[in-house]
Amino acid sequence: MPTEASALAASLTVWAGPTRYVFTPGRDVVVGYGPGCDLPLERLGNPPQPPPAPRVDVILRFTGTQWVAIDLSRRGIFVNGSRVPTVEIRDGLGITIEDPQRGPRLAFQTAPAATPPGPPAAPQPGRPNEPDPRIPTPGSYTHL
Repeated sequence: MPTEASALAASLTVWAGPTRYVFTPGRDVVVGYGPGCDLPLERLGNPPQPPPAPRVDVILRFTGTQWVAIDLSRRGIFVNGSRVPTVEIRDGLGITIEDPQRGPRLAFQTAPAATPPGPPAAPQPGRPNEPDPRIPTPGSYTHL
């Protein structure tokens, strides 16, 4: 079972224009038009004609080791101008939905967020502190 720490390490940050979304593993992320979408494309611009019913264009899924984007749109998802049915998401990847030049663009960040360092580790109980052999002790040097 994933721990909270592993879920944080596997979190996915998606930039849709100036808006930032953060998702954690556990369920698919729905990208599309209409109600029920976790990342609604209406916010990225004005589509020519809003679809009459909810429409899912992309599913973002955590596979246990990485995130993938799965195309469910009618016109495709594009990476560097090439249409792909599925793409492994890596840090810095960008995809465009439906139109490689004018479609909504998503940018991904997969690197874990920096966490503040924890408290220093306590010495092991029952273990004597051993002197550092690199530091001279009072009896280890001679006086001239």
